[in-house]
Amino acid sequence: MAQWNDTDEPLAYLLTFRAYGTWLAGDERGSIDRFHKIYGRPRAVASAKRKEMCANRLKSPPFVLNATSRKLVDDAIREVCQYRDWKLTSIKVGTNHVHVIVAASAASGKMVDDFKSYSTRRLRESGEWKHSHSPWVDHGSCRLLWTAEHVTAATDHVINVRAASCQNLISQNPLRKRRASISQNPLRPANELAWRDWQPANAGGSDM
Repeated sequence: MAQWNDTDEPLAYLLTFRAYGTWLAGDERGSIDRFHKIYGRPRAVASAKRKEMCANRLKSPPFVLNATSRKLVDDAIREVCQYRDWKLTSIKVGTNHVHVIVAASAASGKMVDDFKSYSTRRLRESGEWKHSHSPWVDHGSCRLLWTAEHVTAATDHVINVRAASCQNLISQNPLRKRRASISQNPLRPANELAWRDWQPANAGGSDM
């Protein structure tokens, strides 16, 4: 049985951000928009027409990371963690998204912004990204890991892409209901919602 962390600070964070244009609104996997952005609630339904409209508005083709790009991003994130003294537990850079498990006192948004900034600079310096806009979508996703078991499950998810095991463990947190009720406050900004799940309006689509 998991031993819960009774403090208000998680042991670590599972941060995820996607590459530009790789998950558009209307995607068959579901998408996040201003009406579908609460953790645990249904995503926006698939819509081929909506997806096509978003694709036509892209400033450049979707960014699919090759082996060189993935190595550059991996190195950049490790550099950030070393410089900021953040404890990096696990990292996986895929062809269209990045997972990072990190423990730090910094805000999750600050960490994601730094990871993106350092990575973008590396990609531009190497010629892997030649556009003026960001190679990443706006915002990202953050899940709070409250126990060692959560961290282990999230690490397994990052390494082996076993989303179900990670989600099931994290969703058992008894503090979730209290945090969820707080998040319903209409005056609370979107990036302070329970579990701090935050996505761009076009659900990982693009910086349009």
